[in-house]
Amino acid sequence: MKIEVLHFGKDAGLEQNGGYLEIKDANSNQHLFFIKIYDIKYNPKKEDDVQDMFIIEMGVRDGVVRIKEEHGRVYAINLTERSAEMVYSPYESEKKIIKQNRKSQV
Repeated sequence: MKIEVLHFGKDAGLEQNGGYLEIKDANSNQHLFFIKIYDIKYNPKKEDDVQDMFIIEMGVRDGVVRIKEEHGRVYAINLTERSAEMVYSPYESEKKIIKQNRKSQV
C-alpha cells in the first residue's frame, strides 16, 4: 500500500480541498480508495480557496499513520477501518473533547 496526501480533492470529484489521503497499490500505483481525515466547513460568503485547509505533515509513529494540518491538529489514521481520530489540538475546546474520547475508549 502506498499513502499519498491529496491536496486538491475537488479536482478528483471530492467535496473539499485538503483533508484527504489517497491510498494506492504499491506495485501498480492504481488508486484504491480515499480516506477523509477532517471536514472543512466552507462559508459561502468567502472564497473557497482561502478556506481550504491542507495537510502539512505525514508520518508513521509506532505503526500508526499520523498527519498534521495547517492549524496544528494531529490525526491518527486507521487504514483498516478507513477512519481518522483527532489525537492533538492546540485549541482548548477541542482538547476537552479529545480527553473525553480517550476516557470513553478505556
